Parts: sequence; C-alpha cells; structure tokens
Amino acid sequence: MQFYALWITRFKMGVIGKRVAYYPGCSLEGASRAYDVSTRIVAKELGLELDYLEDYNCCGAMESKNVTFMGT
Repeated sequence: MQFYALWITRFKMGVIGKRVAYYPGCSLEGASRAYDVSTRIVAKELGLELDYLEDYNCCGAMESKNVTFMGT
C-alpha cells in the first residue's frame, strides 16, 4: 500500500509519465473483451493516455489452450 501511495503522489506531481504503452494482445480483442474495456475505462479515470502498440506478435496464449499433453 505504501508503494501505491508513493506512486500516486509522484503521478499527480507529474514526475511519472501519463502516457503508457498498451498491449491488448490477441485475446483481449475477442475472448477477453471485458478486460480491454475495463482497462481503457480505468486508464481514462486515472488520466493515462494509452499508446497502442501497432506492431506486435501474438504471445500464444490462445493457442496454448488448445494443446493436449500426452500421458495426462
């Protein structure tokens, strides 16, 4: 909690930048859309500007759910 309070103080003073990189990934565009929406709402309330990464690679999270391990 102490770290959070320090971060908020520095943020309000302008010491910490208000523009942050945002990586929605593949899953937030589909299966986890609610997380994307809530992230954008919270960022707006905090005064953060989300800088969407235009060129990113998939992390494989969705594909890993389709793997069947042998012997289990």
